[in-house]
Amino acid sequence: MNFPLTPNSSTEGAGHAVLAAERLGRILPGEIAVTLVRDIDLEVQRGEFLAIMGPSGSGKSSLLYLLGLLDTPTSGRVLLDGQDTSGYGEDQLADTRLRRLGFVFQFHFL
Repeated sequence: MNFPLTPNSSTEGAGHAVLAAERLGRILPGEIAVTLVRDIDLEVQRGEFLAIMGPSGSGKSSLLYLLGLLDTPTSGRVLLDGQDTSGYGEDQLADTRLRRLGFVFQFHFL
């Protein structure tokens, strides 16, 4: 589904995908490395809804943790409004999650 919104001229990064991943990957190191996510490319435009579906263990949650800046990719990058987040420090990541991202956990442990 695509529900375009009227662009706001003051919107930061106008013309860019609101969220993008370029060659995004995550590998858990160890005696036997485990690939969680491999070479994901995607763009989400302002006003679009995205569903990530797949069987158990296919990497959906791992991908969402990367896109939500809750985990660090081992390859590729995440962009918000065209801005690369790979150089963000912990404080900037926390501020970005607070002000610009929303995440609803499947298991919230409340």
